[in-house]
Order: sequence, then C-alpha cells, then structure tokens
Amino acid sequence: MYGTLANASVGKMFIGGVGPGLLMTAVIIIINYVISKKRGYVGTERVTAKEVATAFKNGIWALLMPVIILGGIYSGLFTPTEAAAIAVFYGIIVSAFVYRNMGWKDFIHVLSASASSTASILFLVANAHIFSYLLSSEQIPQKLAILMTSLTTNPTMIMFLIMIVLLIAGCFLDNAVAVILLTPIFVNVVQAMNIDICYFGVFLVFVLAIGQVTPPVGLCLFVACDIGKVSIEKISREVLPYVGGLIVTAILLVLFPQIVTWLPSLTKMA
Repeated sequence: MYGTLANASVGKMFIGGVGPGLLMTAVIIIINYVISKKRGYVGTERVTAKEVATAFKNGIWALLMPVIILGGIYSGLFTPTEAAAIAVFYGIIVSAFVYRNMGWKDFIHVLSASASSTASILFLVANAHIFSYLLSSEQIPQKLAILMTSLTTNPTMIMFLIMIVLLIAGCFLDNAVAVILLTPIFVNVVQAMNIDICYFGVFLVFVLAIGQVTPPVGLCLFVACDIGKVSIEKISREVLPYVGGLIVTAILLVLFPQIVTWLPSLTKMA
C-alpha cells in the first residue's frame, strides 16, 4: 500500500527490511535472555536430533514457501506481486495434495475470507486516493512540510518528530488505515528533506507495527490474550520491555539509515 501511495519500489523496501528485521531479532533475543535469566526460566525437555529431523521432514514443504518467495524476488525471477500469486498457488497445492488438510469446503472458505479482506483493503485504498486528492487540493502536505521545516531543517530531527507521531498513531489506528492516512502527508515532508522514500517506507511500517503490541488497539496483544488465556492488563505490563526494545531499534534506524539503505544500494532493482 505504501509503495502504491508513495510511488516507491516495493522490491527495494523488501530488501531494505532485511537489516531492520535482523536488528529487531537481535534486540528481542537479548530481551528474552535477560528476562529468562532474571526469572530463572529453564528448559524442561531435551529435543533429540531424531525429533528435530522428523519435524523438519514434516515441515519442509511449508518451509520452502518463504524460500521460493524471497528467493524469487531477490534473484529477480519475479516481482513481489507475482510472488504473492505464486505463493497462493503453492499453498493450495501443498495444502490440498501434500498435507491433505484442505478440502473443498475449506477452499471455498479461504476464497470467501480472501475476497472479503481484499475488498476491505481496496475500499481503503480507493478512499485513500480521495483523501490524498483532498489533501493535495488544500495543500496540507506542503503546509505541514513548511511547518516542520520551520521547526528544524535537520533531517534526523524531522525523522524523530515523525517517529513520535507514528508511535502515537499506531496506538489508536490499524496499520493499514494509518499507512493510507499518513503516507500522503509525510511523503512530501521527507522528499523536501531529501530522505529516501524507500527508507522512509520501511521505517514507517516498522514504527507503526510497534502499535500492534501497544494498548488500546494492539491487535497482536488481543490475539496473544486469547491464545494464552490471560488478561489484557497482565500482558500489557509484560510487553513493556519489548516495546522499549522496539523503540530503541526505531531510534537506531533514524540515527543510522544505512541499516535500511545499504542492502538495496547493492542491487539494481527499480
């Protein structure tokens, strides 16, 4: 959605997300380790090599999906959009004929759910274009750009200001809605600051994703509550170290944009 609204390369943003993804993984591993040591968490069972081999054998077809998708995109065999179509057909074939856990009724249900989800997203995108037109006609992005640049002309400080807005918006808006509403506003600002729009796209999605684990509209929190059978109040307290770690990661992305831009700069992807 960001790529469409900002006319940015989805392929470059895919590759640019590798650095932040690895950094975020490292931060979460450190937080897990510290909490586990502090609370004395220990493993209760040892998994044998045979069990690992059996699990790998049973899951090899599912594990191949990200390999096919990302391998095809990064190698240039197909575009991210084509990768989505290939993933759908691969998932249908594996589910129906390899694992044999998707019957005709399940297939119809998947099609219905996908159609409903796609329709809602396209409805948001259509309204986003209308909203973008209204913003442009009233010159809101230009006025916002002038306002922010009047406060500071430092691109790093501009990114910090945007990060604060995104963190607040992520607490109350669904990610898709936030991307659609905020992209037309901030793209003009980052372009005025000569900030790479692909870098900003990765940053915007990353910071908004933090909102998925922060109340009151933390979708992932409610899913976790349902799975773990715990209250939202308890899980909200437990998630605070992780939210703090993700915010630190976002700050590092502001201070060191090369984390995002380095890998795409090595490719010739348009």
